Amino acid sequence: MSDRDINESVESNLKLMTWKEFNAKYSTKRDVWRLLSGECRWYLPPEDTVTIWHLKELARGERTHIKRG
Repeated sequence: MSDRDINESVESNLKLMTWKEFNAKYSTKRDVWRLLSGECRWYLPPEDTVTIWHLKELARGERTHIKRG
């Protein structure tokens, strides 16, 4: 399985996850930032410059994101 397949799998699992499940699994800002920047490979500003609300809006699709190569 390639990195691209893994990233697409993670993103599709995010879409299938309910908001309650997401909050239970990724409860801290660091958890959400690591998921989106590491596993989903989204370009994000440094962790200390974003809020948890901004990150959760990205995860919900309410804000646009940029994917890294």
